[in-house]
Amino acid sequence: QERDDMDILRDIIADMQEEIDLLKRDRKRGIASWYTTHTGGGNIPMSAVRLASTLEGMVTLSQDTRTITVNIPGTYRLSLEVNFTSCTGAGHFINIQVNGTAVGQKYGSNNGGFGYLSRAVNLKKDDKIVFYANHIYATNQYYSDFTVEKL
Repeated sequence: QERDDMDILRDIIADMQEEIDLLKRDRKRGIASWYTTHTGGGNIPMSAVRLASTLEGMVTLSQDTRTITVNIPGTYRLSLEVNFTSCTGAGHFINIQVNGTAVGQKYGSNNGGFGYLSRAVNLKKDDKIVFYANHIYATNQYYSDFTVEKL
């Protein structure tokens, strides 16, 4: 029995839709965000969640809240913004590290903070992200943000 052109076309469209659905599933996006109230230097602890991860299992925060572990590999945007509540700042630096290596850095907090820093990076499962500063002055949820976004 011979199939007509419309049946063949419907089958092709159904097959293409299955492929599109698979590609969409593999390219899920997500975002998670925290803030800090920390004053001082070192790996910056996250004081609280600003936005819980929108992609289940994307990342986990260590028990000491200083290290973010990647659970889903892919391309990510890592960003931070730190400004101070009570000090004009000084010649300090802040950076974003992956597995102990800086992938982005800003010098000078002389105008009341570090402002915004963002980097796009390819990350593998179990990569470790930390936000490090040699010193930050008093800050809070309105003046600091640390975001991990899967693109």
